[in-house]
Amino acid sequence: MGESRRRAAREFAGRAIGRDRDARRPPGPARSRRAMTFAERHFTSQDGLALYFRDYGAPDAPGVPAVCLTGLTRNAKDFAAFAERLSSKRRVLCPDYRGRGRSQYDPNWRNYRPQTYLDDVRHMLAITQMHRAVFVGTSMGGLLSAAMAVMAPASVAGVVMNDCGPDLDPRGLARIFDYIGRDRPKDNWRDAAAELRAMFPDLPLQGDAGWLEMAHSTYREGGDGRL
Repeated sequence: MGESRRRAAREFAGRAIGRDRDARRPPGPARSRRAMTFAERHFTSQDGLALYFRDYGAPDAPGVPAVCLTGLTRNAKDFAAFAERLSSKRRVLCPDYRGRGRSQYDPNWRNYRPQTYLDDVRHMLAITQMHRAVFVGTSMGGLLSAAMAVMAPASVAGVVMNDCGPDLDPRGLARIFDYIGRDRPKDNWRDAAAELRAMFPDLPLQGDAGWLEMAHSTYREGGDGRL
């Protein structure tokens, strides 16, 4: 990434969170109760799946648009507070990868790979006519953002990487594979919040309410009533 892109990313991140340290955290109960300022949209992937994204802000907003890419198992809700804050001056897109959140599951397990996710993101940019944006990525989303800068440099105004870097620690990968490889349904939301708190003790969430809100952004109720 060139120096001009690094500078744009630093300035973008400073404007986004420098004045509000809580902007990095999921919205608290008061925020979640107020009306959300986004449109829920879908597009059809090149292989026919219905993929979901949140569209914040106005398409003609003056600021450089942003695309927020989540971690491996996460969904667009993770960026709710962050995207709301940015959307006063720019358009912000927050997609759910295929098989996550409100996006359709892909029956072909071979498609759950970075190249496919990048193709989906690029297709989303095409249908929304977003020609250039700053990419904000957490964990796997950060790696995808860096890959976008290589694959489509003209589309990337800058990259903000969170919870990731150029090197992948095998210990971190082993931990991720451990928790995503287990199916551990919960009986209620309190148990789900406790599970997340044990898995991610360093997240700066606001007490029990913050963890409960993260649980609602992570789990969904199954046909048997369990989460």
